[in-house]
Amino acid sequence: MKLFIEGLRYCNQDDLNYQTNSFNLFDSRTKDGSLICRKVGYICLNGDPIFILPKIFLLDLAVSKLACSDGIKGVPFLLKDLNESKISYIQKVIFLHIMSIKTFKQRNPETTILQEKKQLRVSNRANNKHQYIIELVLEFVNFYRKNKNFLLFNLFRHKSKIHKNVNWSRTVSKEFPAFTDEKTPIYFSIRNSKKEPYYEEELLVLFYSILTDMIKRFGLSVKIESPIVRISGKKLQKAIKSAPYLLRKIQYRYFSDIEKSMFSLVKSYCELSQSVDESNNVSEYLVLNSYDIIFEDMVDYLISDSLINNDLKALKYHPDGKQLDHIYLGQGLFDVSEEIHYIGDSKYYKVANEIDKGSVFKQFTYARNIQAFYLSSLKYKNKVTRYIESNKYIKYKDKITKGYNVIPNFFIRAGLHSDASFSDPGFSFDSDETQSFYQEYNNLHDANTYFILSYNVNYLYLLSSYANRSSSVLLKTSIQQSIRSDFVKFMNNNFVFYKKEFISLEQLEEFVQEYFFKLNGKIYRTNSNPYELILSTRPSDIELNHIFDGEIFKLV
Repeated sequence: MKLFIEGLRYCNQDDLNYQTNSFNLFDSRTKDGSLICRKVGYICLNGDPIFILPKIFLLDLAVSKLACSDGIKGVPFLLKDLNESKISYIQKVIFLHIMSIKTFKQRNPETTILQEKKQLRVSNRANNKHQYIIELVLEFVNFYRKNKNFLLFNLFRHKSKIHKNVNWSRTVSKEFPAFTDEKTPIYFSIRNSKKEPYYEEELLVLFYSILTDMIKRFGLSVKIESPIVRISGKKLQKAIKSAPYLLRKIQYRYFSDIEKSMFSLVKSYCELSQSVDESNNVSEYLVLNSYDIIFEDMVDYLISDSLINNDLKALKYHPDGKQLDHIYLGQGLFDVSEEIHYIGDSKYYKVANEIDKGSVFKQFTYARNIQAFYLSSLKYKNKVTRYIESNKYIKYKDKITKGYNVIPNFFIRAGLHSDASFSDPGFSFDSDETQSFYQEYNNLHDANTYFILSYNVNYLYLLSSYANRSSSVLLKTSIQQSIRSDFVKFMNNNFVFYKKEFISLEQLEEFVQEYFFKLNGKIYRTNSNPYELILSTRPSDIELNHIFDGEIFKLV
């Protein structure tokens, strides 16, 4: 088993052997002759499994120390060089990545970034779908872990039957006993009056021998507990070649579901071995060329609203060709009865790099596009218009004050926890990475004022929940509430808010018209209280205190 990391430079001559005519493991070559792999996924080359992990695992010392030489040039490594705990950890990471790629394919059936070739033609599943070798390996392991006690019980039950019909005359005459201190004979081997055939023996020998071979080739952390004698090497290959005849002969011996499942697994593996094309260097592969796309889908699965049968798609995919990573409806910052779109961007980095300016301005552009779609909704009759009309509590601009609502905008970056936890989301706010853009520093409700908060998430949890499709609605709601809470805290820490009640709408409009030049970009009005004017100012901006004698309040 070989393990590579995306983006590393490989210069070992042995690594170049993975550059074949039918499949290119490496995508580019550097000036010094080193090769770089920019894929992520799984390849089975002549029965030798190769896994390519995403570059985020350069942050994992357990992996990076073994995958890097001199900090620059990488070398693939064998899992036999690791201790059992690290083998178990890396094995889980590898298999979750394979499952995550399959999940991505199911969620995005028309994707063009996936390269795949399946080798196995027959499946033990009822729907008879094609399988990857790695899937069959997982089924073998899962079957053994689930049913090992049953298999052992059947084996010992058979052995106990042998002792029920002992032919003592043949045993005494043919076997040599041991004697205790009291001169009591003990026979280690006995002769039976009636031979008890064990019909599962041939199948168990094949099953345990194949499983042992898989453990060796794939570096699995599985301990086999069985007295069944196993075969390996050339004997195993010979047995697999002759297995179709044996399996046809014994297939009607098994009646329980467990026995039938074991038979199907062995049959599938033997058919796979027979179907491998020796002239083709690559047996099968499942790789992604742009892992940042699947990372975006992982985060989208964790936090965003579903786009299925939802006109929210019209806001995610913009007419100018731009595409939002994440968008969902949440409570407004100034009025919980209002709704506003929260828009996010996933940042997939090799190490903890700073967010580049291009990504920041791209995210501001997304916010402008959302505003433009809403403000032009009455002019252009499209999906956006229908979506807006069905969500009347969404508000981006107040007609009287001309003040703009605040669009919550955020970045999400993945990291690896030091405890290698797969169960802790690790969703946390990074206050040092807050981004802002404005033309007028004091004008919160201006069309060109935007803020972006940054968050970190545990990549291992993200990977596990996506691969197993185990993310809960409760967690999604909790994360969305956390993002809103952080925006509210940010606003309260950077602005002072006043509210002023008016007797009538006419009185409010007269006040706005009289002081519009000074209040423009600083005032806003919510839907829930149309007679109340909100003034948002920086703590240092005190020139409006004599005009706006309102009550100070905090956003909640």
